[in-house]
Amino acid sequence: MMGFFLFAVAALLVVIALWVLGVRQAWLTYAAAALSLGGVGYAIYGSPGQAGTPREATQNARAPMSLDGARQTFFGRFNTAEQWATMASGYAGRGDTRSAAGVLKSAVREHPRNFALWTLYGNALADHGGGYTPAARLAYSRAEALAGDTHPGPRFFRALAQARSGEPRLAIETWRGLLDNSEMSDDMRQFTMLSIAAYAPMLDPQEAQELQAQSTGS
Repeated sequence: MMGFFLFAVAALLVVIALWVLGVRQAWLTYAAAALSLGGVGYAIYGSPGQAGTPREATQNARAPMSLDGARQTFFGRFNTAEQWATMASGYAGRGDTRSAAGVLKSAVREHPRNFALWTLYGNALADHGGGYTPAARLAYSRAEALAGDTHPGPRFFRALAQARSGEPRLAIETWRGLLDNSEMSDDMRQFTMLSIAAYAPMLDPQEAQELQAQSTGS
């Protein structure tokens, strides 16, 4: 019962955060539908095969993050990128972020025009470097250049790396822009809105006020 109550409170806070940041009408309905399927954190980063392990807060901030659900939503499941991602995840799951990044470095060498692999390489570099490092930034930039303005995947994950590195405002601005992308599926939109809600509490009051002003056009 307590777990249900806490989830209900979390869901309410998510909807409030989305409203404050300018998400309206149908997108709130999509967010509510996503919340009905599971917790916010699970929806964004969930991997049911991963066992829970208590860690210190500083370790959590730098630990490799499971992005299986988001990765498969944005890039698909049965393709070249997913095959390489599975190999890299095996290393990352054991805490060997160097080898995980090495696998994806080999992947982009073999498939230099695959923007999904460049994005995953950026993710691996961010995990290994503990944030949005120059190396990760270059990988994401390459991914975005290859994807153009249509596919939202590289921008979604680049924003996530920025958010994890203490730049939630930049991330939220990117995610809000993605909601207007016609190539976004409903599942992509749900991940994006839940990401906005997850990082909105990290904004300072001035940043939150400025983003709200942008959303209302004032």
